[in-house]
Amino acid sequence: MKGKDVGRVPRVVNRPGQDVGTLLNIQPIIADNTEIGVSFEHGGLLANIAYFWSASEFGQRLRANARNIFEVRREPTGIKGIKSSAEYDFAGRYLLGAGYAALEGRSDQDGDGRIDEALGAENISPDRLNLYAQARLFEQFTGALQLSHFLDRKFNNAATATDFSGYTLVDLNLGHEFDGLGRVELAAQNLLNEDYITCYSQAVASAPIRNNRFFAGRGRMLTPRCTLEL
Repeated sequence: MKGKDVGRVPRVVNRPGQDVGTLLNIQPIIADNTEIGVSFEHGGLLANIAYFWSASEFGQRLRANARNIFEVRREPTGIKGIKSSAEYDFAGRYLLGAGYAALEGRSDQDGDGRIDEALGAENISPDRLNLYAQARLFEQFTGALQLSHFLDRKFNNAATATDFSGYTLVDLNLGHEFDGLGRVELAAQNLLNEDYITCYSQAVASAPIRNNRFFAGRGRMLTPRCTLEL
């Protein structure tokens, strides 16, 4: 059992004498994990792709009950997905890269012995595409730009029959080194100030019911940093 999921349950304890062991089954999850992939490297190019799957006879599934409280259901679970990445290094001065990850999951939610019910947004994240570039523009000046695109996804589980509308975030990091003095950096998260709603708030059925569970994403954030050498 993952600690973060056990931690959800004590949040709703409201009377003395309760303990985690009586609120949910904390028997460890034992999963069979398999991954098959290939990698390619030539010159400045490095690429890889992998397909993986995981199955557990006594897995876990998060769900929100009628009182909007998360419950942990222990049931057979299977997850599979693909991950890939590629990057090209231009003589150590410029680096361009891309990555893609997709994930699917199912579980036996009705106890009929078949792992055929899709996992909802509480358990499965949307597919994601990352693009990034790094550069040493001058001898002491560096920059990094990253684009993260979360793809649209339909969660068709009966308990969470909702859609997720994807969004794109751009982050930027600039830095300058001063010989013998240190380094100054400026990091910008959500550089384009994208107005978006998180996947949890969009796709978890209980989220829109309660205002304290409906979250907009952070707007543009600028973070300056200064590191001094002593």
